[in-house]
Amino acid sequence: MHIYFLSITDPAISHRDFRLLQLTSKERQEKILRYRFDIDKKLSLYAEAISRMGLSKAADIPAWNLSFCYKEFQKPTVADTPQYDYSYSHTHSAILCAIAEAGKIGADIEGLREAPYNVMKRVFHPDEIQYVQSATPSSRDVRFFEIWTRKEAYTKYLGVGLAAKLIHINTLSPTQTLHYKTWRQDDYICSVYSDETQYPKPLILTETTVYEYLIHTLY
Repeated sequence: MHIYFLSITDPAISHRDFRLLQLTSKERQEKILRYRFDIDKKLSLYAEAISRMGLSKAADIPAWNLSFCYKEFQKPTVADTPQYDYSYSHTHSAILCAIAEAGKIGADIEGLREAPYNVMKRVFHPDEIQYVQSATPSSRDVRFFEIWTRKEAYTKYLGVGLAAKLIHINTLSPTQTLHYKTWRQDDYICSVYSDETQYPKPLILTETTVYEYLIHTLY
């Protein structure tokens, strides 16, 4: 298993970003360019870039030989590496990507902010609501986003996204807790859910690291 984290420090599109964009498929380029703001374009671009890099390293396949398949409301898949599963998430200025060499995986990241507690009754299990409400004021937002990212990671693992009946999913149950990795990375809360119970330490990336790896694989 591999877990990657990237923080976008400069929201402006650079010449390097344009070069990476030109190497992606026409369909992916169109999707990325539909975003209004540069930061959203970069997040979408580097989410695929990190996925290519991680899958390339894991499967020992040149990064640009990988063929991604994007279906609406479904997890993206890679035809070249059917034995691998991967999941990515991006928010504000950061990206989380997780790759499983066996079994399924789901990942989610959210920026820490004032939590929308009013949604809990609609999407949180009673045990999860109690977990959040019993926290001290200073840690309540953290607990909220721990639960939120766990739910998203689990539904991505299932391949159904937020179409699942979230209120019936208890991410604090002992059988599920074993399969989660949830942690705070800077001002973000990250969660990964997989068939495994042992997780590696996340690898912190930079835009330069990702760019140089992908460009070098061209030659």
